[in-house]
Amino acid sequence: MSLQFTPSQFLFQTRSPQVLAATDNNFALLAHLLATEGLPGDVIEVDASGRLKEGAPYVFLREALTSAYGKLDKPVALGGVFMLTGSKGRFHVLPDFPDHPVDSPSRVAEFLKFFEMEPPVMGMGTLVSHDPFGIDLKLDHFHCYNEKRDLAGHFYWDTEPQTAHYKFYLTVAKSLLRIDPKPK
Repeated sequence: MSLQFTPSQFLFQTRSPQVLAATDNNFALLAHLLATEGLPGDVIEVDASGRLKEGAPYVFLREALTSAYGKLDKPVALGGVFMLTGSKGRFHVLPDFPDHPVDSPSRVAEFLKFFEMEPPVMGMGTLVSHDPFGIDLKLDHFHCYNEKRDLAGHFYWDTEPQTAHYKFYLTVAKSLLRIDPKPK
């Protein structure tokens, strides 16, 4: 089953997101994709309990990646999956774009629609150490869904840092592609 939101149709009518079967494979803004053959292989396993500071756990992983590999002439990219237990997850969905620019922190906060989902929360995404080519790479991006698969969106973090438990399984990318040119 493919997951897709149609926020303009449902978000404002029900005040909550819904997951629907995808009707096409188009992307509205961006896509971060990891393609694998699905065969057994080496992975990096990260098992962490408790969150000691504000922020998303995948950002902490990306910061460690940047610290270790950020001075290389080529980026190092990881992609994979995670599971959050012991805490709800905070996520957002995008409604239709407004007529005015979303160009300030207050307008972003007004624009994004945040929700929480019960654990377990499953997710997938990508991490990139740095952007040495200046092509406007998004360095980390994770989406999530719940066990019932009736909620999904862009993952932020847990809501109960003391009891949150994360398990990540990541693989090293062999190549990194940017399809569209950097916006002018």
